[in-house]
Amino acid sequence: MKSSFFKYTYFFVLAVVAMLTSCSESDVLLAEDDNDANVTFSLTADDVETRATVDMRYVMAIYDETETNVVVAETEFTSSTFSVRLDPGKYTCLFWADFGSENYDATNLNDVKLSDDAINAEAFFAKQGITVTDGSTVNVSLHRAVAQVILRETATLLKGTMTVGYNKYQNFNVSTGIASNESSVTKTFNMPSDVFGSAAEPAEVCSIFLLANSEEYLTDFKVKYNDEKEKTISNVPIQANCKTNLNGNYGNIPYVTFSSASEQKFGMFFLDYRFGTDESLEYAVGDGEWTKITNTIRDIAFGGTLGDLRLRGKCHTGTAISYTQYCQVFFSNANMPIECTGDIRTLIDYSDYANTSTADAAFCGLFAGCGTLTRTPVLPSTTLSSECYMYMFAGCTSLTQAPVLPANTLADSCYLGMFADCTSLTQAPRLPATTLAEGCYYQMFANCTSLTQAPELPASELVRYCYYEMFSGCTSLSSVTMLATNVGAEGCLEDWLKNAGTEASMRTLTLANQEIYNTISANQSYLPDNWKQGATGTTVIFKE
Repeated sequence: MKSSFFKYTYFFVLAVVAMLTSCSESDVLLAEDDNDANVTFSLTADDVETRATVDMRYVMAIYDETETNVVVAETEFTSSTFSVRLDPGKYTCLFWADFGSENYDATNLNDVKLSDDAINAEAFFAKQGITVTDGSTVNVSLHRAVAQVILRETATLLKGTMTVGYNKYQNFNVSTGIASNESSVTKTFNMPSDVFGSAAEPAEVCSIFLLANSEEYLTDFKVKYNDEKEKTISNVPIQANCKTNLNGNYGNIPYVTFSSASEQKFGMFFLDYRFGTDESLEYAVGDGEWTKITNTIRDIAFGGTLGDLRLRGKCHTGTAISYTQYCQVFFSNANMPIECTGDIRTLIDYSDYANTSTADAAFCGLFAGCGTLTRTPVLPSTTLSSECYMYMFAGCTSLTQAPVLPANTLADSCYLGMFADCTSLTQAPRLPATTLAEGCYYQMFANCTSLTQAPELPASELVRYCYYEMFSGCTSLSSVTMLATNVGAEGCLEDWLKNAGTEASMRTLTLANQEIYNTISANQSYLPDNWKQGATGTTVIFKE
């Protein structure tokens, strides 16, 4: 019988009842004589959900039928199958399984103790009666002694920490199946990367295992993201062998936010851009009030003791209608570094940014020429519009790392010139798209002179001008992987490596096969001499 987690889904106010698996019946071992027998126990704990890298340990204790006298004291095994020498008779067997003594003290199965420093509190148990009359195998199904609570984000959380506070049981009696000795605990989880979730597909932030009984509630489950205000979730249902999903937005709205160590001055230039009906952008400095932006503004002081500048909007087209009609951010102090954080979708509809449509939104040239920008907001959209990120960060000469670009299907000119002239860029984003569009990567990294490794290009079929001048002028480039097997589209590889890798001592070009190499090497604009077989320092590799 499988021991699979049942699930609750809990939206901070909603609890759903879940049922437990049933207990196992006692097993009788048939025999031909009254001799002593080696009894082999085979334990299974199916559907084990854990990130542990260590093996499970198993602990067994055997009592006589009355559960009064110990026949075999607590014994630890490293395998789920083991044999025990027993006289014929009836016995009560207790079983426990976990992921190591650093998580639980199981020297007494009637009083298993949870460690304060437990890394993985996943645990299983069983109580089973047997009758021994000859050697045989007893199959034992272990059931969870724990509930699991999973925090799932329905919007965006930037990397940081999540601190949770709750009450937990410290002890567990395998004979009765009862957890006891409640105490409070606080745990902090590191979030090494940004979390992108939605109402339809919440993203897991962290999870905890708690010793649990039948259905009960955590009355005050406290959650704190980074240094933001603590949130309390009331009456969280938990039950042994059940999952509880806590779906919600754990952070505050991630407005596009500009930070500076010393005072800066913010401005926004409007180039033939007009808001739609009842649409606007707004800014606020520190804890100040929100101020509407109706046209070009300048000299808005922020940073240092003044606090960050936040930007938000309700503009279904984002900050651009096209590459000739757009808004552009600028700063007065060219020597003061600026970090920009937050979710770009808060400029489309900050009140429901996680679910807002990005099908018509664009941000052409929004940060173009911001030479002091060192960090970008997140760009989690998977639905792109034509020209949406065209020249968005062009000329951001202090930018070293590009934001994640998760879209698998592209739109015409969506990334055109997006990082052109970002001369400090050393880390390009992963480009997972396999369905390309006309001009999608046109000049995307042109003149990124610090870039050494190009992102892998997995698309098998190229389209018109898709890679046009994509890495042109990337003089330090030393590694390129392009896996297309159809390169017949007009201008698809035109000058994509022009003046690329000219300052690199070694270059590696990886292609799908020899045939593709033969095709592109015949065209000088498709493959310059320094990237060809036989060129000094150049290696060409074929996947097939």
